[in-house]
Amino acid sequence: MRKTNRLMYLIILISIVLTLTGVVIWGRLQDNNDLEEATVIEINGETSKELKAEIKGMYPGKTEEYKISLTGDTADAYSITLDFFGDNGGELKKYILVGIVTEKGSIEKPLQELLDGESVSLGQGVTEISISYTMPIDTGDEAQGTSVVFYMELNAKNVE
Repeated sequence: MRKTNRLMYLIILISIVLTLTGVVIWGRLQDNNDLEEATVIEINGETSKELKAEIKGMYPGKTEEYKISLTGDTADAYSITLDFFGDNGGELKKYILVGIVTEKGSIEKPLQELLDGESVSLGQGVTEISISYTMPIDTGDEAQGTSVVFYMELNAKNVE
C-alpha cells in the first residue's frame, strides 16, 4: 500500500510540474508583441498590430532606437498610423522625446503628449519606420531611476 501511495504522490507531483511548465510556455508565446530593435510586421489586408514598449535605464543624452519594417506584397499601398496608449504611470514619460522617421518625413514629440491620445499619421507608402526615444541632455536628477511601459498600435488602412 505504501508503494502505491508514493507512486500516486509522484504522479501528482509530475503532473503539477508539467502543468506549470505548460502555463509558463503558453504565457511566453502570448507575450510576443514586444517592440524589438528590429520588428517586422506583415501587412496582409488592413492590419492592426499592438506593440509593448518598455523604456528604462535612460540617462541624459541617451537614445534608444527601434526599426519597424512593413512587409507584404501591397504594404506600400496602405496608410499607416501610430497610436500610443496604456502607460503604467511611469515617470519617465515626462522626460522622453520620441522621434519617428519614415521615407516620407520625420516627427519629434514628447512621449507624454503622444500618450495623451494624439494619433500620428505617417501617410501612405511607408515601409520602414525608425522610432527613437531620447532623454534630452539637460534633463535633471528627477528622472534618475524612472521607467515607463506603454503600448503602441500600428494601423495599416487601405486608401482608395
